[in-house]
Amino acid sequence: MHRTMDEGLATFVAEEQLPRGYIDTARRWFVPLADEVARAIGNRELKILGIVGAQGSGKSTLAGLLAMLLNRVHGLRTVAVSLDDFYLTRAQRQRLAEEIHPLLITRGVPGTHDLPLAMGTLDTLLAQPGEATIPGFDKSRDERKSKPEWSRVAAPVD
Repeated sequence: MHRTMDEGLATFVAEEQLPRGYIDTARRWFVPLADEVARAIGNRELKILGIVGAQGSGKSTLAGLLAMLLNRVHGLRTVAVSLDDFYLTRAQRQRLAEEIHPLLITRGVPGTHDLPLAMGTLDTLLAQPGEATIPGFDKSRDERKSKPEWSRVAAPVD
């Protein structure tokens, strides 16, 4: 198992272009976290793990690392999703800005996420056998990706 984990960590660090020292950090802090999450999933205590932190603090990197460890080391079907991928479209935020408050054009303000889409996606990932689609958001265009660009994963996940 350690060889699989070590290979996974090395591959992850290379793909994410992280400093080599990240492997030591991952071994010290994140591998034990992944082990605890796997235990909780096995005991049916956990289905969704949320990660919060400031912008640029490494939430997406940690989520990707945990998903990789849970899959590669523990054999669990996992997927990492980002709250960013559930932003309303620019047109929807524009309408809210005009009708309610100008700040609603800005991503991240409370009320700028498509909560029914997020909840439906999570429900599909957890319950329905088949394929689940995960939306994406293109920050460079300030717009949700089109449906053909959404990620597809096998469901349900663990």
